[in-house]
Amino acid sequence: MIYLFLFGACVEDLMGRLRFSLFYLAGGLVANLSQVCLTTDLEANVPIVGASGAISACIGAFLIVLPRTKINFRYFGWFFFRVFSGEFWLPAWIVIAFWFLMDFASLILLLGSAGAGGGVAFGAHVGGTIAGALAMLVMRRSLAKPDQEEPPTRAVRPAPTAKRPSAVNEPATIYLYVNEQQIGPFAPGRIQEMLELGSITPETQYWQEGMSEWRPLAEL
Repeated sequence: MIYLFLFGACVEDLMGRLRFSLFYLAGGLVANLSQVCLTTDLEANVPIVGASGAISACIGAFLIVLPRTKINFRYFGWFFFRVFSGEFWLPAWIVIAFWFLMDFASLILLLGSAGAGGGVAFGAHVGGTIAGALAMLVMRRSLAKPDQEEPPTRAVRPAPTAKRPSAVNEPATIYLYVNEQQIGPFAPGRIQEMLELGSITPETQYWQEGMSEWRPLAEL
């Protein structure tokens, strides 16, 4: 469930609740079918219980749309009477690739030994991850441009006005989706400055708390 919160929440923000619900159920179904196809004789009568296959589909989709997102790792330990701790960051594609390769290698070893797998459905993990990644490859263009039927809008530069005071206390609540990566949060005043500088466009996707899906800045 922790992985569902970490990866699934981001995918849901991009898809919207209804589309994500369908994606989650379909991902779980494909993952279970993959496990059935790869089941050994010793596992034939073992029931499949859990949501790891559907969560693996969410992880595969996350890898496609947010591969450069940094994931924070924290650690602590002790050596005799000395306690030490720290943290480091890794790109999502490295973390997910390492996890997928471990499950894939475990699946190959399981099939080669015809063992029972220790109660872990490696086939569902591998199949779900691949299914989620392929599905996101198909849907990614529609997520990037949800209003393709509408004509593109142009950024209109505002008429020169008196310089407004800096919004120091303006809350930063807006996240942007730029170059396949989520950045932010930004204050509304900062968003306006970025539009005026041309670093983002009205078609750039944004999200803030309370929204069910990402929308273009032109609607903000």
